[in-house]
Amino acid sequence: MKLYSAPDPVRLHTRDPKLADTEAVWFNGGRQWNIVDSYANTLAYREFHKVLERGGVIGGSSAGATIQAEHLVRGDNSGPNVVMTAEPNHQEGFKFLRNTAIDQHINARNRWDDLIPVIRKFPKLLGIGLSEGTAIIVKGETFEVMGKWKVAAMTADGARGGQRGEPGARAGLEDAVAGSQRAEPNQSLG
Repeated sequence: MKLYSAPDPVRLHTRDPKLADTEAVWFNGGRQWNIVDSYANTLAYREFHKVLERGGVIGGSSAGATIQAEHLVRGDNSGPNVVMTAEPNHQEGFKFLRNTAIDQHINARNRWDDLIPVIRKFPKLLGIGLSEGTAIIVKGETFEVMGKWKVAAMTADGARGGQRGEPGARAGLEDAVAGSQRAEPNQSLG
């Protein structure tokens, strides 16, 4: 994997005109609902999508990873134990990764199966669970697992257990929706 660095990262206010020239965006952790309340339906939100359109990169950790999905998991403002909120304004993520629901801390908080009710209710979604210190690098319609632990990819067809991607595993987002399997490092998921 080729590593890149940002020579001089700059924090920009959401109303800063330089946001239109941004090549990368990072969302920190925290609470998903707070990120939604801060950015949904704003100029900054539209500019985030333009970052991707011009070939830029968007990343995040914890809630900052979860917010990137189409369906927002743990968006309830009462706390992180509510997987699917009844609050209409906290059910949608930012849709950087279409047809997905992303959860985090699946290993440390034993959330390996928490996405099952989500993908059963919304069978078009691919459920992606991220362990600590682990990420997926998405390019087009595939992702690669990077880091020190595992990623769970779950579908409505194979909801129980889903796919467990080791670091180095690759998955096709369009193929992963077709079923369930397990992968070893550098093995294809899909």
